[in-house]
Amino acid sequence: MTLTLVRCPYCVLGVQFRPMVPHLDGRFICDKCGHLALPRDANFRCSCQKCVELQSSRIHSVSPVLKIKTVAS
Repeated sequence: MTLTLVRCPYCVLGVQFRPMVPHLDGRFICDKCGHLALPRDANFRCSCQKCVELQSSRIHSVSPVLKIKTVAS
């Protein structure tokens, strides 16, 4: 049996991302922010506050193509 180490993409501990706490059902939970990971399920989406904010910012952001400014010669 190999131990899987999953790290929270939001929280830092020292100079690395914080390890998440493994649970028997295969979930990993960050004990600081509540981020949830389920490595066995590629379709799983976390609903912690930080993930919701990130998803919301992606929905409401302007396309990078529209942000390009041209310089008149």
